[in-house]
Amino acid sequence: MAIKHPAKQKRPAKKKSPGRAAKAVKGANPARQVPIRARPLKRPLPAKSVAKAAKAFKNFSLSKFAKAAPPANFVPAAQAKNPAAVQQVQRKNMVQSLAAAQRAVSVNPGMSLSMPTKMIGNLLPSLAKGAVKLSEVVSLLKSRMPGTEFYADGNPTLSRLATQSQLSTQVQSIIDAIKAGTLK
Repeated sequence: MAIKHPAKQKRPAKKKSPGRAAKAVKGANPARQVPIRARPLKRPLPAKSVAKAAKAFKNFSLSKFAKAAPPANFVPAAQAKNPAAVQQVQRKNMVQSLAAAQRAVSVNPGMSLSMPTKMIGNLLPSLAKGAVKLSEVVSLLKSRMPGTEFYADGNPTLSRLATQSQLSTQVQSIIDAIKAGTLK
C-alpha cells in the first residue's frame, strides 16, 4: 500500500468572498462587473460649490501673461527664431534701462567720521568754509588707516581697504624686521 506524502496531497481551493468594493451590481453582465464604489454619482452638485468653482475659473487662463501685458523683454514666438528681432528687443530694453538710470536719483549713504571736536579744525581745515574737500578726507583716512584706528563695517569697498591696509602694515613690519636682522 502506498502512503502519500502530506505535502503532495491536493488541498481544496478556498473560495474568496468578495469584499465591499468588489461586489457586483445586480443584473449586470458578469464579464463587466462594476464595483459599488465606482458607480457614477446621480445627485446634483451643490450650487454653492458650483458658484465657487465658477468664480475661481472666471479669470483662469493658460496664457503665461493672462490679461496683463507681456513684459518688456518678451519676444513673440513668431519672432523668437529670428536673431535680428531678438536683438532689436534687447537693444530697446537696454536703451530704456540706460535712460531710466540717468533719470534715477542716486542715493549715497555717505560715510560717518567720528573724531574729537577739538581735532576737527586741525584735521579738516576746509570745514570752516562750510564744505569739506575730498582730498582732505582721503588724506585723513590714509593717515589713520594703519593700526586699529580705522574700522569699516558694511561697505565692502571700505572693508577691503581696511583689510588691505592692515595686511600691508603687517607685511611692511616683517620686511623691516628682516632688514634689521631681528627676524630669523
